[in-house]
Amino acid sequence: MIIHHIGLVVKNIEDHFTKYFKNALGYNEISQIYNDNIIGVRVAFVNLNNLINIELVEPLNSDSPVSNYLQKRGQTLHHLCFEVNNLETECERLRDNNYFITMPPTPAVAFGGRKVAFLMSKDENYLIELLQEK
Repeated sequence: MIIHHIGLVVKNIEDHFTKYFKNALGYNEISQIYNDNIIGVRVAFVNLNNLINIELVEPLNSDSPVSNYLQKRGQTLHHLCFEVNNLETECERLRDNNYFITMPPTPAVAFGGRKVAFLMSKDENYLIELLQEK
């Protein structure tokens, strides 16, 4: 597994990027914003020096899986995403290592339909996303 991105939940992608990444940190580029009606989020990516991507995740509506998270915790770290060569196998392996699936493998608009899954550690408040390799 290799890390693909770090996900931050935000109230508004454009405002958050401008305030925290552009004005404060000097980053000028953000990817297009993807509306993912299947998952219920809007997302965009900020590439940090060609080393790591930050995914800005905004709820599409109050039914979004990140809406409650945002209300309870505010704008903060949401998840770490790892790219894997077999999504289903890794989901099973992690289930055997005390994780439970919070979102089963689902096609994601931002990744051209590649499937993603979210898993939470049963021991800690630790959410990870798995992304199927190309």
